[in-house]
Order: sequence, then structure tokens, then C-alpha cells
Amino acid sequence: MLISDDIFLLLTNERGSSANGNRSIALAGAAVADLVLHARIEIGAGKNPEIVLVDSRPVGHPVPDTVLAYVTERIAGKGKRLRLLSVMQKSGLRLEERAGIHLAEAGVVGATEKKLGGFVPMRFPLADPAPGARLRTSLGAVLSGSACTAPEAVDLSILQGVGAVRKVLSEAAAGMSGRQIKDRISSLECPADVGPAIKAAVDAVMVATMVPVFVATSAAAGSAG
Repeated sequence: MLISDDIFLLLTNERGSSANGNRSIALAGAAVADLVLHARIEIGAGKNPEIVLVDSRPVGHPVPDTVLAYVTERIAGKGKRLRLLSVMQKSGLRLEERAGIHLAEAGVVGATEKKLGGFVPMRFPLADPAPGARLRTSLGAVLSGSACTAPEAVDLSILQGVGAVRKVLSEAAAGMSGRQIKDRISSLECPADVGPAIKAAVDAVMVATMVPVFVATSAAAGSAG
């Protein structure tokens, strides 16, 4: 499974609905990370770095490939410069639906049809709990101090970005404060063969995941006040 599969499983409840209000943003971050790890794009430096198209060939997964098609069309097709936040916040890519259908085809989840002309979205109830259970076990071990792979570091960074670590990894996080969780995830070191450029890209994705979440939370708090 790719990071996109991981994030969808981690942020979807057993009934097949989103378990986090920022699942679409998290999936966009996962797709970008998949494209970086598969050498399709590179991410520049700065608070809102520019995306560089390296290779437009599909990865073979509908979620990162949808993002790659958008990046390719904007950069190669129209000669536009594209920033990371623009990709993360791009609407209309249907990443959640694409991720669910992909996992349904693999037998990991089921799939219900849209209702009321799409007003009620598809749901993807859990069909095979084993992949998600293995994923939570491995991520829990990393959170508790074990070494990590690059995808595991990205998974945890995205979960941290959308504020879902404690809910998703409740057992491993039970004895940790919020500060300890944050410090542990920020200190994760990817394997040496990944290189500093990938680590920098992972950090950029986590920050880009947090920005729209922070904005949405602040707006909700302001309207409530």
C-alpha cells in the first residue's frame, strides 16, 4: 500500500465514513508525499514551496496519479508555477472517493453508492481489518521509539498535522503528553538512503497539512465567538 492508502484507512471509521474532518487535506498531503518518494515531483524550499515536475509518468495508483495529472497539466501544459499549498487545497480532485474505490477493489473496504444525487457521499465500510491493524501496530511501535521507514514517518507527520495521532493510535499514545507526541514525531529520522531532500519534503508536507487545518479551526472559533 502507498501512503495514500494508509491515510485513508487511518482516517476512516469502521462504518466507512470520515473519522476526521480534514481527511481530504490529509489525503492531498499523502498523495504529494507518494509522488516525492516515487521521484515524480520535488518540493522547493520556503514556507509555501514551489513544486517541480520531474517525471509525469503515472505511479499506478488513482490518488497520487490524480494529483500528478493536475500538476502536469498546470506546469507542463500551461507553463504555470505551482505552489504546494495550491495543490493541497485544490478542490474537485475527489481524492477520498478515489482512495475508497481503490481499496474496495482490493477487498479491504466495501463501497456504498452515492445517494440524493451525490449529496450523500459514498461510504467505505471496513471489510478486512487486517491491513489497518498491522498499520496501527507498526505506527504505534514507531511512536513508542522504534526505528521507522519513510512512509511511516510521513504517516505520523500527517496524522500530527490533522490532530489525529491520539485518536488513531490511542494505545501507543496513552502515556504520552501532547508535547511528547509532537517531539517524537518531529524527531523521526528517515532511513539514510532516503536523503535530506526527501526529509525536507516530508517536513514541508506536514506544515502544508497543518495550515488549512489551523485556518479552518481559527475561523470556526471566530464564528463561535
